Amino acid sequence: MTAAVQLGLELPAGEEDLSSRLYRLGLDPNVRVSLTDNGTTMVSFGDGWLRVHRGYSTAGDEVVGAIVRFARAKRGVGRSEARRLLLSYASVLPGRRARLRREATHPDDESYATRLTEAHAELNAQFFGGALKPMTIRVSRRMKRKLGHYSLASAEHPADIAIGRRHIRRDAWEDVIHTLLHEMVHQWQQEAGLRVAHDRAFRAKARAVGIDPRAVLRVPVRR
Repeated sequence: MTAAVQLGLELPAGEEDLSSRLYRLGLDPNVRVSLTDNGTTMVSFGDGWLRVHRGYSTAGDEVVGAIVRFARAKRGVGRSEARRLLLSYASVLPGRRARLRREATHPDDESYATRLTEAHAELNAQFFGGALKPMTIRVSRRMKRKLGHYSLASAEHPADIAIGRRHIRRDAWEDVIHTLLHEMVHQWQQEAGLRVAHDRAFRAKARAVGIDPRAVLRVPVRR
C-alpha cells in the first residue's frame, strides 16, 4: 500500500502541490516525495522516499494527512487505519488513469517543442554550465491553468519537462522562457540529489539564474 514528482508552475499562483501539502501536514522534511502513475501501488514508503500515486493530488487534507500517518507509523492501528482510508480513496483513481498518463506532443506543436528543446540546451549552457541532462521538451494541450511542469523519472518514463500550449500561444516568449527556467531549476534539484520542491534551495537557485522564484508570470532578468 511507486515514481515521478510533478512540480508545476501555475497561473494564478497559490495552489499547493501535493509535495508541499504533505510536508505541511507533518511529513519529515528529509523524506523525498515521488509521484507515480503506477496502477497497483498507491503509496509506498522506504529508503527515505515516499512514493504516492499522483491521483491523490485531488484529495482533501484528510486523505493527504492519512498518507503522512501511513509514512510515519511503522506498524499498528494508526497505519492500518490510514491504509484503509487511502485504499478507499484509491477506488476512484482507476477511472482517472488515462487522464493522468503523460501526454505526447501533438504533431502540429512539434515546431514549438523543437524551439523549446533548443532553448533548454542554450539555457543549460548559460545558467547551469551544461551540467543538466539533455531533454526533449513536451508541449501539452491538456494543461489549462498550468504553465509548465517537471516530472521525475518513473518505471515507464524518463524525467521530462512539459510546457502548456495555451501558455505558448497566449503569452510572450520571454514568459515561456521564464517557465522553462523554473522547471529546469527543478531538474537541477533532482540531478543534484536535492529535494524537489519550492524550498530555500529552489528559491536561491531561481534567483541565481535570474527568475522570480514565485509561481507567477515574470520576465527573466536579462544578463
